[in-house]
This record gives sequence, C-alpha cells and structure tokens, in this order.
Amino acid sequence: MANVTATDKEDGTITLTKDNIVANDVDTSKAGTYHVTYKVTDKNGASAKKTITVTVKQNTGDLNSAPIISANDVTLNVGDTFDPLANVTATDKEDGTIILTKDNIIANDVDTSKAGTYHVTFRVVDKNGAITEKTITVTVKEKVTNKPVSPQQPQKPSKPTTPTKPSGQKNPVKTGDMTNVGLFTSMFAGSTGVLAVLLTTKTYPGGLLHDPSTFYTEKRRDSKHY
Repeated sequence: MANVTATDKEDGTITLTKDNIVANDVDTSKAGTYHVTYKVTDKNGASAKKTITVTVKQNTGDLNSAPIISANDVTLNVGDTFDPLANVTATDKEDGTIILTKDNIIANDVDTSKAGTYHVTFRVVDKNGAITEKTITVTVKEKVTNKPVSPQQPQKPSKPTTPTKPSGQKNPVKTGDMTNVGLFTSMFAGSTGVLAVLLTTKTYPGGLLHDPSTFYTEKRRDSKHY
C-alpha cells in the first residue's frame, strides 16, 4: 500500500486498506515480473480498478560467480611426456579452490609422437551450477639434435717471403749517413802500380754531387796493359 492513494470528487480522499487489493502475485524471494490490482468504490457505488507492475531483480550480492580456470599454452618436443592437468588450477568465489581430475578434460587431441599443433579443453562446474570452459594450445616441435663439432686443425704459419731485389741494382754500401757510394776503379798497368779512385755520390735537391776520394795503392807489377 506504500505510495498508493485514492481520491473521489464527491468523497474526497479515500482511505485504502488491504481489502482494496484484489490481486497480488508478488514474490520478492526470486527475480521476476509480478502484478498488483487495486479496487476502490466510493459512497455512491462507483468503482475503479488499477493494476501496477512490480519487477523483482536479482540482488547483485546474491549472484553466483562462475569458476576461473588458470591454464597456459604449452610447447613440447617430440617424445616429451605431457600431463594435461599439470599447472592447471580452478578457483571459485563461493567454492574456493576446485580440485581438478581427468573428468574436467572434455577434449584432448595431443600426440607427442609427432610434431603439430593440438588442443586441450577443460570444463569446471561449481556447486551452484555455474560453468566455465577454457581451451589451451599445445605445440609439439621436432627435437633438435646438436652434432658435435670437430676441432679445427691449427693453421701452420706461412714462411716469410724473401724480398726480391730489382734487376740491375747493386747491393748498397752502408756508411754512417747511409750515403750511396759508387766505386769506380780505374786500373792502369804500369811499373809504378795501380791507381784506384773511390767516388762517393750524394743526392742533393739540385741533383747529384760527386765527392771523390782518391787513394793510391802501391803495387809493383810487370809492365802490362789491363
């Protein structure tokens, strides 16, 4: 009767009681749509009816939460052992931790004997009937075998090459200032001896300059021409 009033032009305000409720199917214990019908009669016998709609919604605090499945994709090598329940857990807000068994696996096509992509599907139902499903991908790869690598033989050091001397070049004569020295010997045969002339050649910016040094060697020989 809250917030329900009735008035009449002749009678004024009419006080309502439960007798004015002629229909009421409201059930607040569960969500749904209901109706209430009122009937009012004035002193002269004139009557009026009115029906209202009452909507009962689910209390959000009473909603049942669905379980949560924690499971990640898996990568394996050919020949590995696969346990579909390893590292898979399920929890529920109302039920707490849910113990998983093989009955929670509703699909599993994994074949670890050959490479490929496979799938496993889990289903969990809580005590209030809420259902959660989750599918993970299982990738099986070919096993990689590392072949041993033989150690490489150490390379033998190459023999140093002997520098070649340009043709026509004489062996240089080393002096204190590394000056190129040319030795010109002029031999004159005679009874007096042999004359040798040492000619030193130096290079200057303006050209060659000879610094002759002459020395004499006395040697008695027969008078012949050489």
